[in-house]
Amino acid sequence: MDRLLMNNTMLRVIAIILAVALWLGVHAPNSGATGVTNGIGISQQFPKAIQVEVPHGFVVTSVEPSRGAVVVNASVQDLPGLPAKMLGVTLVADARGLTAGTHQIHVAALNMPALHSSSFSVQPSLVTVTLAPSVTRSFNVTVDVQGSPQSGYSLGQASTDVAAVQVSGAQADVARVQRVIANVSVASAKQTVTHIANLIPVDAKGNPVPNVTTSPVNCTVTVPVNTPAESAQIQPEVVGLPAGGYAIAGLQVKPGTVQVTGTIPTQPNGGPLQIQLPVDVTGLQSTRTLQVPVPLQNGVQNASPSSVAVTVRVEKSLSRTFTGVPIQIQHASTGETVKLASTHTVNLTVSGPQSVVSALTASSFTVYIDASTLANSSTSATIQVLVPAWVQVTQLSQRTATVTVSGAAH
Repeated sequence: MDRLLMNNTMLRVIAIILAVALWLGVHAPNSGATGVTNGIGISQQFPKAIQVEVPHGFVVTSVEPSRGAVVVNASVQDLPGLPAKMLGVTLVADARGLTAGTHQIHVAALNMPALHSSSFSVQPSLVTVTLAPSVTRSFNVTVDVQGSPQSGYSLGQASTDVAAVQVSGAQADVARVQRVIANVSVASAKQTVTHIANLIPVDAKGNPVPNVTTSPVNCTVTVPVNTPAESAQIQPEVVGLPAGGYAIAGLQVKPGTVQVTGTIPTQPNGGPLQIQLPVDVTGLQSTRTLQVPVPLQNGVQNASPSSVAVTVRVEKSLSRTFTGVPIQIQHASTGETVKLASTHTVNLTVSGPQSVVSALTASSFTVYIDASTLANSSTSATIQVLVPAWVQVTQLSQRTATVTVSGAAH
């Protein structure tokens, strides 16, 4: 022994082995490996999860144990860089070709690095795997909205970009699934929230169900966040025509304003929001009160109330002809002279509700040409007619008038 210790070469070898053992003792926790010295070199364990290759149409319900290790009896030549080389190694139990039931399967280490004179083993060498037939069920997505938006704001209807989710797994596990949820937070939100959420299968108590998979695994959730409510004026508009021989004599809306929320743009000149309300009067022969839904437009997402009562007053229709109604010239600019060359009056026939038309006189109408549309070269102008509400011009003796224009600035 004394002779052995006097040998410089042997002392160097012993020193190298001790140094390597010390290095591994310091660095082993960072790599996940453990090591001990033996008479040949260093024995190191590299813990790994055990992966099971499953036959088509089956799922793994249990693996015992679920983790193992690769044990390497490393020689001095293989020690440098060994932990890094072992990172790509996987433990695999190949269950392909097996059927439903419980099986013992050999565990293999794949992607082992090339080693010089080292050896390795897998612990455990066998695992117990239980296979079950895979089933799939389809579920709609339930959005679980968490939190509240900024004070005064309200939420619209949440939506997702996924129509249905396929949940797969063992029959007993899939049977536990009651819903598939997507969680999204709207805490303190002041605008629409869009979020990519994981799809989570849950049981009747809302607890996640393990050992099942979803396809797809996530979805995009959109939750509209509406601005604080504001008033909007209802503007009814007649759509269609009443029955022959009848005319609309008026519309009355109750309520005339509604409270709306949504991403509503600022109104021109700071005026109130107006909502156009189409009222279908097709075929009416008598006064009726209709319940009309408030249309969601101009960024409106909710209206309260959601519908209004519209009373449509219907009367028998009356037609009358008025002759010699004078043509006026309006909107002439300063320094501009517009003259009618020949005809200065028109005849017109109007129709409308009996109570309105019977009270009309020639002065009830304004017949005019718009001088602001004329130039010095203009020789004719379109005749326009302003009539009382619910009255229509059905006939006009002429549609244009001959004019002379001078001094026009345009």
